[in-house]
Order: sequence, then C-alpha cells, then structure tokens
Amino acid sequence: MRIIQAVLVTLFVSSCGGGSSNDNTPTNPTTPTPTNQAPTITLNEEFELFEGESFSTDVLVADADGDNITVSLSGDDAQLFTLTSSNVLSLTSALDYELLTQDNNDNILDIIISASDGTDTTNQRLQLIIKDAVEGRIIDGPVSGAKVFLDINNNLALDDNEPFFESNADGYFSLKQAVPPGAKLVSVGGTDTVSNKVLTDTVFAFPLNEQTAFANVSPISTLVALSSPETVQSLLDNVGEGLSVADLLQTDTWEDAEDNSEKAQQSQVLNTQIISVMNTAKAITGQDTAAALVSVANVITQSIDLSVLSKLSQPEAIENVLTSIVTESSTTNIDTDVIKAIAQTVASTNDAVEKNQDLITTSEIVQIVVVVQESLPTQI
Repeated sequence: MRIIQAVLVTLFVSSCGGGSSNDNTPTNPTTPTPTNQAPTITLNEEFELFEGESFSTDVLVADADGDNITVSLSGDDAQLFTLTSSNVLSLTSALDYELLTQDNNDNILDIIISASDGTDTTNQRLQLIIKDAVEGRIIDGPVSGAKVFLDINNNLALDDNEPFFESNADGYFSLKQAVPPGAKLVSVGGTDTVSNKVLTDTVFAFPLNEQTAFANVSPISTLVALSSPETVQSLLDNVGEGLSVADLLQTDTWEDAEDNSEKAQQSQVLNTQIISVMNTAKAITGQDTAAALVSVANVITQSIDLSVLSKLSQPEAIENVLTSIVTESSTTNIDTDVIKAIAQTVASTNDAVEKNQDLITTSEIVQIVVVVQESLPTQI
C-alpha cells in the first residue's frame, strides 16, 4: 500500500513540471533586411515631329527610398540627344529627313533612358519618329516672305483654319504639316528677291501628292495645279525638246538656270512670260488675283492651239489669250484696240525675255518686266 502511494506522489509531482524550469522566457524578434525600391521613370515612349523642328521633353524620375538618382542615355542614336542636369531631354540639333534616312536606313531614333539609385536601375525605351516635310522653293524670281499653305478647300486663298509657313530669304520653304488628299499647296505674296518688288497678292499653286519630295512652285506649276500634268505636258511638247512636267515640278529650276542649264533657262523664260500674262489679265479685268489666275489657267490649258505656250512672244497670240480672258471673266468691256495695244506691249516684253534666255536670272531682265508690268494700268 505504501508503495502505491509513493508512486502516485511521484507521478503527481512530475506532472506539475517540478519547480525549477522557466519555459515562458521571451525571445528577441529578428529584424527584417530592408528591400531597395528601384527608381521610376515617367515619360512618353513615342514622339513624332517633322524634320527641321526642335524637340525637348522633361524626364521625370523618382525614388521611393529618397536615394540620389543618376540618369543616363544609351543606344545607337544616343549621340543625337542631350540630357541636362535637370533631366531635360532634347535633340542636339534639328534633323534633315533625307540625311537621316540615308544614314540610319529609317526615320526612327531609338534610345534607352536609364535611372539608377546605385543599387537598382530602371530602363525605358524612347522612340522619336521624324516625318518628312514638304520642301520647296517659290519662283518668280525667288520669292522671300511668301505665305505657303495647304489650300484645303481649294479656293486659292489663305483661310483662318489653314496654317501657313513663310519662305526664307532665298525663297525656300518647309511645310511641316500632314498633307490631306486632294489639297493644293499655295503661296501668297512675298518679295521678288531679284527685283525687290513686293508681290502683295501674287498667287502660285502646286499639285501635291504623297510622292512630292521637292515642290518647285511657279507659274508652270500653277497651270498644272489648275488643270492636269497631262494637259500641260501636251503644251510643253510644242515649246521645245525635253521639257518635262515631272522635272519642272520637282527640280529647283532657278538654281539650275543660274548654273546655265538650257532647259532650266527655257522653263524660266516660260515662267516669266506666263506671269506677265497673269498680271496683265488681272489689270485689265479688275478680277481678284485668284479669279484672274483661274481665268488665265483655263484659257491657256483649254486652248485648241497646243502651241499656245510657244507663242507668248507673239502679239496675235497674246491678243487672243487676253480677249478670251476678258470674255470669260464677264466683268468688264474693253475696247479691242486697247487689248491689241496691251497685247503688243506684253508680246514685245516677252520677246525680249525670250531672246535673252541666257540672262533670265539677272536683275536686268527682271527689271524690264517689272517696269512694263507697272505701266500697264496707265495704258488701260
């Protein structure tokens, strides 16, 4: 009996855990290792601009940990960009579409912008698409300060919703605008850089299309824009060998004429003769410039005489053209003797231009035309 009691007491003491152990002592928690957060970059991934335009944008970077951030550029085209200490990204200089596509084989610039906090780096790609502008030259003599625009509604006038660009001191321009189907390029006003005559409301037109690389805007291009290339080509075929509408529209004929190209000089003689008829038509009819332009283009391009352009130095041909223009305009009655006298003056001037073809780009010839044109209103 005593043995059983001893065993029970032993079991009881054992189940109570004794009196000396301490299992509830707290332990120190483990401190977690800090995790670095990579920098962030806020920037559009794609931009578009026309050749010749400047480009600049802010590169916004941030770091949730407050670390210092280093921003850098890399990629094949990185040398074309600069990044300031305040993270303003810009082109080093304006780009030329033709040169870019020649060097890069495409018109897209690719760079990588990297932001590093010393531990982690974030990369973002940026693409800059360079679009081809419509480039060209306004030719009477070269015309500076002309307003060049896309004539969206084909009224030959600069309307409020039609952005314009100005030709430079040598008559060159760059039209940085998407070309809608069917739109003509039109130039208004400016100053003839050879005669220094202000062309207050002189209007020229050019038939744009998607393949236009260079626009030689001139009286000849105006005839094409207001009729068709095929119609004007049939007239040019009777002027001289080798004059091509395609070449005259896409070639800087004034520059070539200065370099003594016979075809370019011949085309410039035609331009001078046509503008002489245009200015005369406006003077004798009293029409506004656009209406006179349309009248001249219609009479010349719809003539049954396909050699009309080769006869602009002949009084009878000029008289026939002016008579048709007066008839078409229906705005005024002019005595036939007056038309005959004016035709004689215009034809004589055009003949002098034709006989001095090799001097067509000189100020002497241009001044003769200007003086005669300015005297026409007194004859009328």
